[in-house]
Amino acid sequence: MQEKRKKIVERTIKEFLTELGAKKPAPGGGSAIALTAAIGASLLQMVSNFSLKNLDAQSKKEMREVLEEIREIKRQLINYIDKDAKAVSRFFHKPNLFSQKRRAQEMMHKIPEEVFKHCEQALKLIPFLAKKGNKNLSGDLRIARLLLQIGAKGAKELMVR
Repeated sequence: MQEKRKKIVERTIKEFLTELGAKKPAPGGGSAIALTAAIGASLLQMVSNFSLKNLDAQSKKEMREVLEEIREIKRQLINYIDKDAKAVSRFFHKPNLFSQKRRAQEMMHKIPEEVFKHCEQALKLIPFLAKKGNKNLSGDLRIARLLLQIGAKGAKELMVR
């Protein structure tokens, strides 16, 4: 009986990087971009978590709402790491019926669009976090912005296929 392969997101960073560098179609750029964006969202989550402590009641409520939105964005981005690899693998799988190949290709186009959308959504939260967030984490916030911008730009590049 063949052992079921772990999802990419269940592997260690070292395992993922080894697979990313291997001579095979997946994981590839789409999974890398989704991971990059998920790291950016994780940093936003960290800033939000640390910022809750010293806020007034109204700001605390707003921060919790932002935190919930970030969690959902991050959850979606993490899902796209494996979804992209699966779509690419299906596209290059042999034998492959034309209809299967077409569905895989549609997913390969749809996933970057979704990653882009989630990056843009996360980037819109940064001004609030810059204003209300813990000022000691401004460097983390700037890195989150860069990672999400890279995620969005990379997703756009993949949408051009």
